[in-house]
Amino acid sequence: MISRQGKMFLGAAAAFLVISAALNAFVFEPNREAADNASLAKQQESEQRAIERQCESKVAAYRVATERVKEQLVSPSTASFPDLSSTGVSVSTERGCIHRIAGYVDSENGFGAQVRTSYEASVQNIHGTRDYRVLSLSAD
Repeated sequence: MISRQGKMFLGAAAAFLVISAALNAFVFEPNREAADNASLAKQQESEQRAIERQCESKVAAYRVATERVKEQLVSPSTASFPDLSSTGVSVSTERGCIHRIAGYVDSENGFGAQVRTSYEASVQNIHGTRDYRVLSLSAD
């Protein structure tokens, strides 16, 4: 049998546990939720910056354009493209993740002669991905 003092002690202990649980729910949980929200916001911001970097990637746009030009050549294995920073090559970025590329390629024609072909292309980054689509391509 529990004494009267023992019952009072158990009652006080139970009340303490109830109050502690309530404080935890109202004081500490919102802080944890705020920390989780801040962490999620940081992650989303980081992902958005990665998407913007991909959208603005002149190197990736140039690579996509040169691969498509190469597919159009009579002798693609002989294709030689200049570096992105070379004279005669330009890449500009416009709204909507669209890149305008102007450049040239040296390759062999059907007779084995080395020829230089100029081209212009428009490629668009598919927003939120690493993929691009060629909007237009013209070569002379």
